[in-house]
Amino acid sequence: MIKLFLIDDHPMFREGLVTQFAKTKDLKVVAQAGTLEEAMSKIPSTKCDVAIVDIKLGNSSGLELIKVLKDGIPKVRVLMLSMYDHERYVQQTLDRGADGYMLKGSSFNDLLEAIRAINEGKQ
Repeated sequence: MIKLFLIDDHPMFREGLVTQFAKTKDLKVVAQAGTLEEAMSKIPSTKCDVAIVDIKLGNSSGLELIKVLKDGIPKVRVLMLSMYDHERYVQQTLDRGADGYMLKGSSFNDLLEAIRAINEGKQ
């Protein structure tokens, strides 16, 4: 079972993902956060395999979370999820240590494949 930590500032988007992940046999959402502060407060108690992070969290940036997640949750993989299709965002994300970058316009099946690949150590 791949344990997921969803970090996105849009509750309806998170709820939709939770509903979709509940239909899978190998993925389970173990924590959610809607803000940078909420995510940071949950890191010490969250035991997840993959964190799915929105690049824009209200007035904050998901980029700030990457190092904190990597330091706070041993072996966590980080998948940045964004609506921004700009090379500079992809590069900044990967430079900060994320394991992948995906557009929110992608299909749910593509998201599942990305999570599974990242969990296996692929980029």
